[in-house]
Amino acid sequence: MTKGANKLGKYRFMKGSPQLAPHLPATRRLTKRNFNHFLARFGSVIVKPNGGSGGAGIIRVTAAGKARYVLHKENKRTTVRGKHTAYARVRKRIGLRRYIVQRRIQLATINKRPFDVRVIVQRRRNSHEWTVTGELAKVAGKGYIVTNNTRSKGRLLPIRTGIERSSLGNRSVETMVSDLHRVALAAAARLNQYYPRKRIFGLDMGLDRNGHVWIIEANKAPSMSHFIKMKNYETYRRIMSYKRG
Repeated sequence: MTKGANKLGKYRFMKGSPQLAPHLPATRRLTKRNFNHFLARFGSVIVKPNGGSGGAGIIRVTAAGKARYVLHKENKRTTVRGKHTAYARVRKRIGLRRYIVQRRIQLATINKRPFDVRVIVQRRRNSHEWTVTGELAKVAGKGYIVTNNTRSKGRLLPIRTGIERSSLGNRSVETMVSDLHRVALAAAARLNQYYPRKRIFGLDMGLDRNGHVWIIEANKAPSMSHFIKMKNYETYRRIMSYKRG
């Protein structure tokens, strides 16, 4: 297995952990066969680049009944008829770039907009103990499917505030935060076997409408700009302290 930054490689490695497998949405290389199979099985899929970050190039495809499919990219929607046409339209938009197809997770919402969570996990130099050093909620902008703050003009919130204001507000916030931490720490420990020199991972994680934790993506070089935008300088300093050693 190539130890690149590609999402499929990290997914497959994490999937080998019985502890993490229930928290990983089904993901495969984008082919017409896989696209059709996932649409038939899940009804809604996410198509995204195998490399890259920042929410660029992501397309959601959803079955809308009577052989119609809705393609949603950025804040634009297009309806086409037939799976063949849907796949052809996706291919036309992405060209020859390597993409993956992933089961779409119905994320919990804040003011009817999907949100996910960024969790920063780090370890000190010469230590094998992983620690959650930063976290926040990212809310998609109006009409967008991606939560990337810059791309969708969404909002950033402290994680507990986000969960309290969300469609999960009637559930235990502390239980969900604890679940997020547990899965994030397990993911970091697993990925550290794949990338033994890494001391930081940024996990993009989702809570579905039932409060179940999902790992959407694992980043080897997560941006710290979110914490600066939120003026959360205490968290930023803690992360940088871990980075120094």
